[in-house]
Amino acid sequence: MNRRWPGAALPAILLAAALLAGCAGAPAAEPVEVTQLIPADIPPGMEPQTLDEVPFAVEPALRILRNPGTPTAGIAAVKIMVTSLADETLENVHAAVWLPEEVFRITPRALLGTNLDPGMWDVDLTPEQPAMGLLTEFDFADFSQRDEIIAAFNGDTRVRIVWDGGDVLFTFPAELWTVEVVEDAAP
Repeated sequence: MNRRWPGAALPAILLAAALLAGCAGAPAAEPVEVTQLIPADIPPGMEPQTLDEVPFAVEPALRILRNPGTPTAGIAAVKIMVTSLADETLENVHAAVWLPEEVFRITPRALLGTNLDPGMWDVDLTPEQPAMGLLTEFDFADFSQRDEIIAAFNGDTRVRIVWDGGDVLFTFPAELWTVEVVEDAAP
């Protein structure tokens, strides 16, 4: 048994107690408002619908390729095209996409969406221009593990689309993903 541990810990305990005692009389900090970058907050009571219940279509694509800078590593490029099926213009359209849960275990880039800052993303979907694209990519260390990356997309993807006068939350199944694997590294 090490008999020196309690004596060595005593100064740290006294310092912590002094710091805590000093904090007891400090005024409470003002709450800080957190600015949301993408429309990722889901209003209470909003339940996801299925894709066939909403006025949108999606075309999700996953492209797996070798990293040109490190050919033993890989890049997963994700593109989701969202198309309005509405007959009227949807103004100020924003979206958030939660990739399948297993993707979140691989990368924090499994949540993507449009920037809510005014002037950063101003999109109207019209009958003449009904589509917008959402993109992300993430690196993975070993290209030989590409099948594990692809398998991570075998779950539902959740999408929230918000526009002036509308707000929908829906899911689409893994079967909609198109997957392309590029074996050769680009020069």
